[in-house]
Amino acid sequence: MTEKPPTANWNYPTSLRFGVGRLAELPTACAAAGIARPLLVTDPGLAASPMVKRALDLMSQAGMKPGLFSALKPNPVARNVEDGIGALRAGSHDGVVAMGGGSALDTGKVIAFQAGQTRPLWDFEDIGDWWTRANADAIKPVVAIPTTAGTGSEVGRAGVIINEAEHRKYIIFHPRMMPRVVISDPELTRGLPPHLTAATGMDALAHNLEAYCAPFYHPLADGIALEGMRLVKEWLPVAFRDGEDLTARGHMLSAASMGATAFQKGLGAIHAMSHQCRCHALCARQEPQDDRGKDEPRGALSGIHRQFRFDACLGPRSAPRVAHPAYPCRARRQRGARSGACENGRRGSK
Repeated sequence: MTEKPPTANWNYPTSLRFGVGRLAELPTACAAAGIARPLLVTDPGLAASPMVKRALDLMSQAGMKPGLFSALKPNPVARNVEDGIGALRAGSHDGVVAMGGGSALDTGKVIAFQAGQTRPLWDFEDIGDWWTRANADAIKPVVAIPTTAGTGSEVGRAGVIINEAEHRKYIIFHPRMMPRVVISDPELTRGLPPHLTAATGMDALAHNLEAYCAPFYHPLADGIALEGMRLVKEWLPVAFRDGEDLTARGHMLSAASMGATAFQKGLGAIHAMSHQCRCHALCARQEPQDDRGKDEPRGALSGIHRQFRFDACLGPRSAPRVAHPAYPCRARRQRGARSGACENGRRGSK
């Protein structure tokens, strides 16, 4: 018997509305976030899609005056943020609806953050207490709507933006960058092609795996990461084989959000390598491309660099036990070895 797609409301790590068809609640989600004139931020590939049109129609029918901004790269750069802030101000928008994959979600969050700041964007890199430089009261609210199941940026407190002058990724962090409301609707991931389903799904797996293996004491994150890995193991093959299976799509959305929640504890070598590949490509003045000649989005590029061995022992109700000589997480942790974990284990986005 096919499992029925679940529906639920959660308040951890923020307010999440999970379930098929819940995009219909966008107007009430905006109201809950305190947004009356939203700017919908998405990527060019989605801007003309039926799902974005429906989101705009829903907000318009509710008496809002939404705007649309989609001038961003698959791996966002500072100019994309600046242009988005210009659109936000030109339309007198009081908040952001970030809709798409990790690139659109990150760009939307950073636009909402930086629009009210007076210091340069790079002054808010995730270093020490640099986030305290920001005027927290000037950060605009965000409603996040993921359309892929990988980065988990919808539950993140940071955004990744490329400084083209330095050929370097910056992680811009502030606790109030966390979206106030998330709509996780499996229906929106239904049309994701198999190769992107696999790549972004491996991104979600790596977030959970790296968080679990990070050498810090955080049993809350460990529990979330273990269940996230179990969901990926069980449901990514199903979503890959049958993209119309909304139960599988839903579980993968959950796994993605769980990975980004868990890696507050830390990340590791997989992300360290994929970030270096990205920086190398930037220095060569070219974007990494997929086999169709198209630019690879951030989460997809990370996903296809997942070269590790993953074994899981599953009982009827048990979580996986990650254990393999190729990735001796627990042994290294007991010896006090360090990985490339995030500073203070606090980052809510890559």
